[in-house]
This record gives sequence, structure tokens and C-alpha cells, in this order.
Amino acid sequence: MRRTECLREPDAFEAASLGQWPDRIDDDLRAHVGTCAACAEVIAVTLALQEERREAVRNTSIPRAELVWWRAERRAREDAARAAARPIALAHLVAVACAGAASLMLIGGVFGWLRIWAAGLGDSVAAIRAASSALPDLATLVQWSLPPAVGLAAWLVLAPVAVYLTVVDD
Repeated sequence: MRRTECLREPDAFEAASLGQWPDRIDDDLRAHVGTCAACAEVIAVTLALQEERREAVRNTSIPRAELVWWRAERRAREDAARAAARPIALAHLVAVACAGAASLMLIGGVFGWLRIWAAGLGDSVAAIRAASSALPDLATLVQWSLPPAVGLAAWLVLAPVAVYLTVVDD
């Protein structure tokens, strides 16, 4: 549907928007709006929007100045608290990362040490076995040294988790 434009639409809009419709306009414009669909539509839409605006203004309640001031102060305090908490959270994150890295390095060192210790233990056991058949074999030594090694490894894994859980916010 093609809408036709009328040269009198600006006059009709001005009359409606200034509150002059229908009482304070000339008879010529009133007669034109009665015959022109485009101008009648402009008048109808403008009057409807003005009525909607009046209704919105009637239903609007302005809060008291004390309430507005209190809300602004509260928002400023909350923003300041959030801004102050950011470096603390970053420090916690860095501390947990450092503890995790140190734990991984310690675990790597312990496993390297265990590998060297086991190789040395195997060599020592072989040398001692060659010298004496009364000593227990390597399986017995590993059996008695494995629980402390597992306990040490578990502590090295669980210690950073415990540190993280004590540092993290609820």
C-alpha cells in the first residue's frame, strides 16, 4: 500500500502538537483534515501520543531527595568496595598459582629423587645381596618404602588444594 503525502501535513501536525486542534485552528485546515486521510492520520497519531505522554507524566512518582542521595551514596560505597577487592582477589590468585607451581616443581623433584633413590637402592641391594644373602630382597624394601612415598606424594598434591580452599571466597 502506497501512502500519499499531503502538503498540509506539517500544518496539521503543528496544530495537534501545540494543542490547538480542533478549537484554535482555521476553518480551512479543519475542512482539509476532514477530507484528507493522511492529515487525519497525523492528527490521530499525534493526539494519541500526547495523551500517552500526559498519562505517563500523571503516573510518574518522583522519589524524595533523601532517598536518591542515599542510593547514590550506597552505590558509590559498593563501587569503592568492589574496586578495593580487585587487587586482593588478584593477590589470592597469584598466591594460589605460585603454590601450585611450587608444588608441581616439588613433585617433579621428589619423583626425580625417588627415581635416583630407587636406582641407587637397587644398586645397593644388588651389592649387598652379592655380599650377603641374609638381607631382604628389593621387593621387601619397596613394600616398606612405598607407603611413605605415596603419603608424601598425596600430601604434595593435596596441600595446594587445601591452601586454595582456605583462601577462596565463599
